[in-house]
Amino acid sequence: MAFRWAVASGNWSNTSIWNNGATLGVPTGSDIASCNKFNVTIDTDVTVTLLTNALSGSTTIPGGGQYFLNNGITITAFGTGSTPGIWPFAPQASGSLIVISGSNSATISGSMRMPGAQFAGGGQGYGITMSATSSLTISGSVSGIAFSNGNQAITHASIGTLRIFGTVEGAPGQGAVNGAHCIVTSNTGVTNITGDVYHWGFNTNAANNPIVLATAAHTLIITGSVYQGDFSQVTINNSSGNSNIFISGSLIGRTTGGQVTIFKATTGDITVIGNIIGQLAGGNNISHTSTGTITISGSIQKSGAGIPISTTAACTTIVTGDLFYTGSISGPIISSTSTSGLVRVATMGAGFNTFNPIFSPRIQLLSNSTPTYTLQTDTFPRSVTFYDAAYTSSLPTQTDVRSGSLYGGSNEFSGSMIIPSASNVRYGVPVDNITGSATLTPQDIFDYAVASLTGSNTIGSRLQNISTVQTTAAVIAAYKGK
Repeated sequence: MAFRWAVASGNWSNTSIWNNGATLGVPTGSDIASCNKFNVTIDTDVTVTLLTNALSGSTTIPGGGQYFLNNGITITAFGTGSTPGIWPFAPQASGSLIVISGSNSATISGSMRMPGAQFAGGGQGYGITMSATSSLTISGSVSGIAFSNGNQAITHASIGTLRIFGTVEGAPGQGAVNGAHCIVTSNTGVTNITGDVYHWGFNTNAANNPIVLATAAHTLIITGSVYQGDFSQVTINNSSGNSNIFISGSLIGRTTGGQVTIFKATTGDITVIGNIIGQLAGGNNISHTSTGTITISGSIQKSGAGIPISTTAACTTIVTGDLFYTGSISGPIISSTSTSGLVRVATMGAGFNTFNPIFSPRIQLLSNSTPTYTLQTDTFPRSVTFYDAAYTSSLPTQTDVRSGSLYGGSNEFSGSMIIPSASNVRYGVPVDNITGSATLTPQDIFDYAVASLTGSNTIGSRLQNISTVQTTAAVIAAYKGK
């Protein structure tokens, strides 16, 4: 594996800008390629082992140069061992390692990590910057390790789309570090992540160092689970700009600290298609302090001191799944403290230790739901479950209720089942809460046939004319008398 670096600014395809370019040509798949302190325009598809910014002859000092991507470019960076393919050996002291601008669209096949080294002077540095209407697709993970003030793996300042097929993870910031993030969005574009997002680091100023920082009316889409970090970390922060957040996956809390998985202080919606597992040691899975709608299509589990969903403004929270506790846990599952807020649920859940699952001045049950509400009595731990009048799953069907009998919470149902009287049911056969009393004799059969079957050539008409011993004797006697 050769270490190749730029010796001048220019196009990647120009062999003269590379050390030993006349002999070795441009960097290839077996090379570490560095822009050194120059600006290199990637004008052709590139395949390398590592793409970096290290100063020539160094693996720790940034050169200060940048890569600029032309439209339609694909970069393939394999990486080596545990080192990802896009690898700033040290953060850029200014600007970004990779820049995509205008209406250009590019693809990176390989993972990127912002390393832990901090550069002298504490200047801000970035891995990738998108601007204007540009779009970028990354097939690989994006991560960072304790990088310093202002370091950002990806700055998305475009109205285009950033797509990431891989995990987004890290522990941005150390001590009192500010402004360290994996992704920062600052325009009205789209960030679409297919993969899990999680925060696994410690920081004493964690609210300023989320994994994703949304600062504009951006759309964030995540197909994967979002994990909270320990020690008061915020994973997704939308404290400015009216972003909308869509997650197809679970929100999962951690065990220590007062964490917030998603913090939103601006107008906008949060949609989660998946379950929420509450924090074990305080904090919230979702904290929304402005107007908007939180929609959870799944269940919410409270498994610690934290409140899974907390709103403090005119925010509507909609939950279509169950609300439940695990273990000896107290406190609400949903807290909506504003009189302008609203909680809509499919079920009120079951309270635990005299706490109700929902703390809110305004609560509605979702239409077409089958809600129940369980409260504990003063003879704890006995519980009483209340059913909505429209809740019919525990009621018999109308065909199983005696005709004319009214039932239901407000007698809104009427039975339609016809039950014969005992006299019309064969003797000894159960009917209703008794047995039948009807008996049938040969005379009954004869009488019915004679009385009812009177048509031509029917059994009834024949029985009416059948001879008996008496009628036959009378005919014989009459004949002899002649």
